[in-house]
Amino acid sequence: MGLGLGAAVVLLAAGWWGLTVQRRQMTALVQLGAEHGALIVRSATRDAMSRNDPDAVQRILESVGAQRGIERIRILDKQGRIVRSTDPSEMGRTVDRRAEQCTVCHAADQPLENPGRADRMRVFEKASGERVLAVVEPIPNEPD
Repeated sequence: MGLGLGAAVVLLAAGWWGLTVQRRQMTALVQLGAEHGALIVRSATRDAMSRNDPDAVQRILESVGAQRGIERIRILDKQGRIVRSTDPSEMGRTVDRRAEQCTVCHAADQPLENPGRADRMRVFEKASGERVLAVVEPIPNEPD
């Protein structure tokens, strides 16, 4: 009887460890895909931004944002004001820098200039309990 209990504990521990490793790997894959998607948005909007064509930028955001698994895409100015979004009702609003997805970069008086990969991604729960991955991809100003 003691041997059976010991074997069960070992199996449960091994199963728990396996699930933990698998969840970590799946999260890393989702983050990689989301980061790639953010880079695609940045690249796709570059030309329209350099031509100062906000309508083209909006069309690109709406096209990419309509893809399955993407909840919302926003472009913010340096003050945190939403200048473009796939949700038009939030355009012009300023995001709360104390919000969970903003606190890493904006915890200090001076925001992080070049946040690292880990600092630009956040997994958090919505009020509904659904887990969401938020990715921030800075778009630097360019001479052209």
